[in-house]
Formats: sequence, structure tokens, C-alpha cells
Amino acid sequence: MFNHAQMNASSSDYEAAIADLNTAIALDPQNPDLYLLRGQMYLAIYEWDNAGADFDHAIEVSPNDAPAYFHRGVLYYSILQTGLTTRDDALTDFQHYLELAPEGEFAAQAAEYVENIQRELDVLNE
Repeated sequence: MFNHAQMNASSSDYEAAIADLNTAIALDPQNPDLYLLRGQMYLAIYEWDNAGADFDHAIEVSPNDAPAYFHRGVLYYSILQTGLTTRDDALTDFQHYLELAPEGEFAAQAAEYVENIQRELDVLNE
């Protein structure tokens, strides 16, 4: 199911990928990778609450899963219009990602997000 979901995701068939992941999660509810990928699919179709719930669950199941923090940070940064709290939450998640995986796959992006958010906060605090 996971591989099939990835194929659907790569062809931008997010609904089919989510359906595959729902089946995979029913079979293996403690696999954080399944929640992480489903959260990414929800993020792609702007289902913020579902994406957040999946990223939170991936972190709950595996607290040292660095990519889950990165993707949740992206979610928070994507919904900044909801207030400053999400900016702070995004900053915290990106910083935590960098602590867990300083040379990780998303390290350069996370560092860039941290710089951008710090700059934004500096401007807001002037």
C-alpha cells in the first residue's frame, strides 16, 4: 500500500494516495512514515487540520522523527495568516528538525525557513 500511495502521490493523485494510506494505517497504525506521507498529501490539498493531525501523530509515535518536524513546520509556515502563534510554532519545529538532523535531507531548507522567520519576527518586533 505504501508504495502504491507513493506512486499516486508522484502523479498528483492525492485522494487515491490518501485512500491507500488509510488502508495501510489500518494495518500498521504505529508506523510514523504512513502518517507523515498522508500528512503531506493533506497539505498538498490544503486540508490543514488533517495534515496537522497526521504530523502530530507521527511525532507522537516517533518523537525523534526529524522529517515530521520539518513538514509540520512547513504546515505552520503555510498558514501564517492565522496569526503569530503559527510563526513561532514553525520556527520551533524547524529548529528542532535541525537539532535532530543537522545534515538531513531538509537541513538547508529548514535553515532558510529559520532565517526568514527570524527576519520576519525582527521586523514585527521593531
